[in-house]
Amino acid sequence: MNDLTETEAALAAMKRAAESARLRASRFGSRLAVWKDGAVVFVAPQSNGAEQGGADQPATAPESKSDSNENP
Repeated sequence: MNDLTETEAALAAMKRAAESARLRASRFGSRLAVWKDGAVVFVAPQSNGAEQGGADQPATAPESKSDSNENP
């Protein structure tokens, strides 16, 4: 059993949701709506423009270090 805290589990779920949204948008040729500089903009799912919350950070956070030898 994986001993994730509630915060870690929520972050992992958000990462999976973001990846799923990018994959789905790519599959259907759609653009992603993101919040940037106080406005909603549409970006291509494969571009680096998919940012979160206007924070100029990637939509998914880098993987945290894990104690197991699990592949991301």
